[in-house]
Amino acid sequence: MSLTLAKLIPFIRRIVYSLAILWALFLYWKVAQTIPSPTSALQALTRNYALSALFLIFATLTPGLIRAYFPKFFLNPLLIKARRALGLSTFFFIVLHVTLAFFINLSGSITSVYFLSQKHQLALLFSATALTIFLTLAATSFDFMVRKLKTKWKFIHRFFYLAAILSLFHAFLIGSHFTNVNGLIPRLTVLFATVFILLEIGATVKRLFANLQNLNTLQKVFLSLGLPALIVTTLYYGFTALTQKPFDPHAKHKQGYSQDYSLTYVANPNTITPNQEIEFTFEVIDKRTNKKVEKFNIIQEKLMHLVIISKDLNYYDHIHPNYNDNSTFTIKTSFPKEGTYNFYLEYSPPDFSENVSQIEI
Repeated sequence: MSLTLAKLIPFIRRIVYSLAILWALFLYWKVAQTIPSPTSALQALTRNYALSALFLIFATLTPGLIRAYFPKFFLNPLLIKARRALGLSTFFFIVLHVTLAFFINLSGSITSVYFLSQKHQLALLFSATALTIFLTLAATSFDFMVRKLKTKWKFIHRFFYLAAILSLFHAFLIGSHFTNVNGLIPRLTVLFATVFILLEIGATVKRLFANLQNLNTLQKVFLSLGLPALIVTTLYYGFTALTQKPFDPHAKHKQGYSQDYSLTYVANPNTITPNQEIEFTFEVIDKRTNKKVEKFNIIQEKLMHLVIISKDLNYYDHIHPNYNDNSTFTIKTSFPKEGTYNFYLEYSPPDFSENVSQIEI
């Protein structure tokens, strides 16, 4: 290693931390400059921080793989020194993403999780488990903890792989960047995940063969049967994900809307006059059971979207009604003048991907 790189090693972690903070600030500045709506800007920032964390996971795994395959690579000391800082930077972006998502998508209420669909609940379970693991890893990522834990430290930090897998599950289940599975980001993620899994398997095989004479029977069975099966499975699902049919963004619309649901509303006050604030309360009714729908899927980061258009087409508004614990949605709005206004409410009940109800005020 050159003298310049040797001098850089003691400072590499500070450099990584500084770059992570600068990247977070750059994303904030970029969103603030390009998206005028504060709510939409924060939603975009939430997505960008999540994506940054996802690809930092791959970056954190890279130094170990390079050393496994190229033990004499001249940058190994620098990369291994930077690895812990990359892991902490991953946790930094995860915390930013989780904090924003909690206050924006869940309105800062943990009880909101109960009213989500099972898919979203499962995705949040994966992310909560991953967050717990990342928190544990971050808390033990300091030299003091490395010395204190000794051999247990490596065992604990192997859970990084589990947290990484759970994060991928979370992203593909409800991640906004993954709604179009044929988009660039999902394809890159699948490609990276497939390559990294195969490389990790290869590194494991390499270590096992180097210590073949000391393997027990169970390890030999895993080496001869388990690893080949894992390789074939990874290749199959990776190839399937990369070569599936093109995504049709209008597929949900083409299937039509469900006739099993109706929407009712109450206006308070019930006499509506121009430029007076009115509170509307909406309920979605399942006509098959005549009961209120209690759980919804998130569509475009919200449980419900309301578009208001005046009959003369001179007025338009897009509102996100607030979901209440009594299975109702509420908004407060006003109308600029007398006339007829059409309300188009978009929501996703548990057994239907996307539904729209229309009412006339």
